[in-house]
Amino acid sequence: MKKTLFFILVFFSYLSVSAQTDSIDVQHYDINLDINNTISGRHVGYCVVKTKVVNPINHIIKLNLLNHNVDSVYVNGYPALHYYYNSPNISITIPSNAQNGDVLDICVWYSGAQVTELYGWGGIHYDPRIIYSLNVAIMDPQHSFARSWFPCQDMFSDKATFNLNISSQNNNKVICGGILDSISLISDTSSRWHWRIPQTIAPYLVAVTIADYCLIEDSLIGIASDIPLHIYCFPEDSLILRSKVSLIKDAFHALESKFGQFRFNRVGYCVTPMGSMEHVDNISLARSAAIGQGDDNNSNIVHELGHSWFGNYMGGYSEQDMWIKEGWTSWSENISLGAHYGKDHAKQYFRNNMEMVLNKLPIDEGYRILYGVSGADVYSKTTYRKGAAVVHTLKGYLGDDVFFPSVRAMLSNFGYGIVNTFQMRDFLSSQTNIDLTDFFNFYVLDSGYNHYSIAEKGFNGNTATISIKQRTIANQNGGCAFSRIPVTFVDENWNKEKRIIEFNGSSTTQDINFNFNPINCFIDLEEEIADATLDNYKVIDSIGVINFPNTYFFANIISNRDSIFLRTTLHWLGDEESNPLISGVQRISRKHYWTIEGIGLENCQIEGNFYYKIISGINNFDNDLISKYSSTDSLMLLYRPNHNEPWVAVKTTKASNTVGYLKLNSLWEGDYIMAIGDRSILDIANVDNLPLPKMKLYPNPVSDIVNIKFSDLKDDYNLIITDNMGKEYYKRKINKGLNSSQFNIDLSSGLYIISLVSMDKKTLVREKMIVIK
Repeated sequence: MKKTLFFILVFFSYLSVSAQTDSIDVQHYDINLDINNTISGRHVGYCVVKTKVVNPINHIIKLNLLNHNVDSVYVNGYPALHYYYNSPNISITIPSNAQNGDVLDICVWYSGAQVTELYGWGGIHYDPRIIYSLNVAIMDPQHSFARSWFPCQDMFSDKATFNLNISSQNNNKVICGGILDSISLISDTSSRWHWRIPQTIAPYLVAVTIADYCLIEDSLIGIASDIPLHIYCFPEDSLILRSKVSLIKDAFHALESKFGQFRFNRVGYCVTPMGSMEHVDNISLARSAAIGQGDDNNSNIVHELGHSWFGNYMGGYSEQDMWIKEGWTSWSENISLGAHYGKDHAKQYFRNNMEMVLNKLPIDEGYRILYGVSGADVYSKTTYRKGAAVVHTLKGYLGDDVFFPSVRAMLSNFGYGIVNTFQMRDFLSSQTNIDLTDFFNFYVLDSGYNHYSIAEKGFNGNTATISIKQRTIANQNGGCAFSRIPVTFVDENWNKEKRIIEFNGSSTTQDINFNFNPINCFIDLEEEIADATLDNYKVIDSIGVINFPNTYFFANIISNRDSIFLRTTLHWLGDEESNPLISGVQRISRKHYWTIEGIGLENCQIEGNFYYKIISGINNFDNDLISKYSSTDSLMLLYRPNHNEPWVAVKTTKASNTVGYLKLNSLWEGDYIMAIGDRSILDIANVDNLPLPKMKLYPNPVSDIVNIKFSDLKDDYNLIITDNMGKEYYKRKINKGLNSSQFNIDLSSGLYIISLVSMDKKTLVREKMIVIK
């Protein structure tokens, strides 16, 4: 189910169902109803519940039916010895000689009208143009809500087969799940529709929809057989619904490819005033989503289809396991949308959702766990969106080659049944030979998020040395005890190799050998895990403005001699509390910072633009910097080349509004963070109007001596020689007015960067130097 309504807080009326769970095991339902036909605005009929007796003690069983009239109850064709209806429970006395395993037919004759939950979403709805059921109650403590229109054991874990024989007026179509066996004519004005669901499913997945629909019909080429595609809608919506068929087809094929064979009878949708809801073969699709455009609407369509694997086929054991249904299905939206719109679109959809998870969810809902939820938390956005992020991270943790076969095996093992969180953990651990206890302890059974970053990196020939650090946000029991993090290594020809870096605890430093010579590396380059970062990379071979969505940063490429690779990461946590503030800085962001990385940046001049919004209020980007807002004069940008270096202030354009971008004329690789401080103490030089100096190296490549010719040195600079990762090998002050200088080079073969750095720590000129011994 994908909700399109806002969550509200209400008081709950509790429903006692614990006694029935040990009493019966329902095998089959036979629902026979006359709906809005004989009596306008009401349904009348009976339901036969074929159930197996389980360890009878008091010889009393219970069924659920909410706010109806119960006329009579029969057991095996005879009037019940005794029954008592106190909505929502029907207590029924069964024969005293009934033994464990005996099968009884419980027939309940009843009648009723519209029944909806307090929230107004779940229930059976009688609208002037349509009658339809939505079998989930958002705000009831027992969220399965089939009891709103037929007597049942109303539990997510109870699964049975169904027959539905529904009578209504001839001008309407009666749509249910399963196979339509026949339509029988009752009179000139009414007919009975006979539907059969041969698969075992939970009662909340059985729906009825009655309206004067038109049918859009197509076929899906499935793994095992062709699957009918039926979309029922009102005629005025048919044209736009036909345009959605290609989306459904692409999603269906992608989901089968990843998760295995579709296991039901058809892919069916009924457009309803409210929704959406994943009823088997008969998805209720909210009209707003059906006719709307964009990801917010189309994700509803593919989300409900995704439930055919997660929720309908493999169900969660209880409401405490709702993330298994909704988190896994929400994550599958990326696969479906990617199949239709492409990989880049799916990545952007993932980023948009992660920004909501990291930025908005903590404000709206706080930091919540996934397993063990109850009440209003069951259908919270945390269940859907954080659940999706955790599944996404599990895929990255295991790797695609392990993840997808293991998930298919899990679906096959628990198909048409149920699984709880711990069974899922243990099955996947056994299937993958990777112990997932630490993963589930952190991501599923605890609150908050974790964050990974490369604290330092260095390269020597075919060996890379990297230090990775893990931090946490609002987590109760520390970080993930055992981490598996994808890191991509790149050589000077941009050849890539991904490695999974494993480590225990909060940090690691490792030497890694390759069959090529890496010059840079990037943690989680393709966003395979969902930690507290949002990142975006571009390959750029032109000049102009380049946007990096979701990172609150854009670059302006002023000059570019060759293709460059530029990556921006926005970290949704700030500087560590333990780090001392530099002199002149009063406050530093504890909310976020940026990392700039790339290849070939020495070949271009890049202007970096960092977003700020320094207004008090929890929803504002830099609210943590403001104790009492007075002026933007104190806003500044700090820089460090890596985690082990101190922050230094860099010159940016003066902030003149409370919202905007700080512009840095020359962008370096490293970290950037917003701060509040006293500019006079920091003595940040204003070099905006100075002409850029020039520097020319010869010979290049060089073996032992390099000559450097300077021009336009209007101030003093530091000349620094580093490798491509920022490791410093040489530093010397260059006085203003100097025209040339000669340097002895005692460096091993490789690529180096010579930088002219102004005294306020701004790089103005960089040149690449190749050393060959």
